[in-house]
Amino acid sequence: MHEPWDYLITVCDDANERCPFVPGRHKRLHWSFEDPSRASGSDENRLATFRRVRDQIEARLADWIETR
Repeated sequence: MHEPWDYLITVCDDANERCPFVPGRHKRLHWSFEDPSRASGSDENRLATFRRVRDQIEARLADWIETR
């Protein structure tokens, strides 16, 4: 936290609503993704949900970086 941040990106609606104040000058972005911690079912199903959301975040971040 010693370096200033240019962006603060939240990736689920709960985080967007409850994210604590972060001091400094930055742009705040919100990318709404499913919250994988709310996945139900077997361990295998829950793991698949986490992996799917992880991959969606990775793709969105890559696109965002490419177009900046």
